[in-house]
Amino acid sequence: KNRKGFLKGILRRYCKNGSADGNSPQFRALPFSVQVKIETLVSIGLLSPYDVNDACCQALAEFDEHTAVEILNRLQAADLGSVRSKAAYLMGIIQKRKQELPEDG
Repeated sequence: KNRKGFLKGILRRYCKNGSADGNSPQFRALPFSVQVKIETLVSIGLLSPYDVNDACCQALAEFDEHTAVEILNRLQAADLGSVRSKAAYLMGIIQKRKQELPEDG
């Protein structure tokens, strides 16, 4: 019925439970859709609340909203069964995406 309210409730609980860290300025600086995507990945069990650290949030914030969600979609599509550090894996995806972008100039 009220999707925006529903999503805000999810994010409120997410922040209250101390994840990615919902209270950190880096997480709050992310676009709403990126925050929701992270929450979705946590709620389906793909990530723990601590897998998306401040460094990941800062790196994601360097991209536009669409690209940041695309990066998280790549993470979701990956086989993470043997991945020990999902934060490091996410940073690897971010670095690859940065290399794919055309350089300004």
